[in-house]
Amino acid sequence: IYLNEARTRYQQVIDQWPDQPIAGEATLRLAGSYIATFDPEQSRKGLAVLQQWLESHPKERLASGMWQYIGDTYFEQFQEYRPALDALIKADEIGFLEKGREGPIYWRMAVIAERHLNDLPTAIKYYTKIVTMTPTSGKGYESQLALQRLGAPVPELILSVGGASATTQPARKEVKP
Repeated sequence: IYLNEARTRYQQVIDQWPDQPIAGEATLRLAGSYIATFDPEQSRKGLAVLQQWLESHPKERLASGMWQYIGDTYFEQFQEYRPALDALIKADEIGFLEKGREGPIYWRMAVIAERHLNDLPTAIKYYTKIVTMTPTSGKGYESQLALQRLGAPVPELILSVGGASATTQPARKEVKP
């Protein structure tokens, strides 16, 4: 009963102030009220709410977060890797809302691209972003190893802590004849 009332109120805000920032937030909350049920039919309805909003409001100030939510939902609830990665790429192109926390998202994107879609150029792009842009994310060294495994250039991992810095390169495997 309360969920339906909340959905009605969110829709009223969207309808009454469609060009105001509050409408985007109401859209995100309306979609979340469906996605958070983890019922496949309801979750798909929530995804449709977000995708329709983004089609008509591409400059939405919360667009990056919406695309990330779409990507995470496709990944976590449906294991649909192509739409998950496509949505996360859109969020990255806009710029993630939580600056400084991109590392785990880049890791998810690289792993989806490599392991699930065999999209090696995209995997390389995001492994490289981890090493060069989020070196302290906890996945820098693993990303270097992945780049090495994929035969891609391996940038140095530059860590800076309290004025001191360190660089690392993954150990090269010896190939025995």
